[in-house]
Amino acid sequence: MVYCDLESEPPLRLDSDPKKDWPPQGRLEFKNVEWRYRENLPLALKNVSFTVNPGERVGIVGRTGAGKSSILTALFRTGPLAGGEIFVDDTEISTIGVETLRRNLSIIPQDALLFVSVCFALRR
Repeated sequence: MVYCDLESEPPLRLDSDPKKDWPPQGRLEFKNVEWRYRENLPLALKNVSFTVNPGERVGIVGRTGAGKSSILTALFRTGPLAGGEIFVDDTEISTIGVETLRRNLSIIPQDALLFVSVCFALRR
């Protein structure tokens, strides 16, 4: 019954959500972001700030525990920020419904299953 006690996610959609063509540019900005996996745990992200401009391609690299997955987890709003703000095209993501946000973002995961399937098909 542990799942019954979990907090609900923020609303899926809000009346104030951006239009269907959002985000038009794709500029991403983290400003002093702090994030933890659960209340009472240490911060996984501490004062993280960076900007990704439209058209840039970014790879996140680092050793185990460096915060790579935490950056994406914070961006997709799987939990509340402990501090700071995240903007996509100058829209603070906490003001957007989580479904609206997640449907308009894309990532390429580190597991290259797509490429394994393609290579297998090409070998035949």
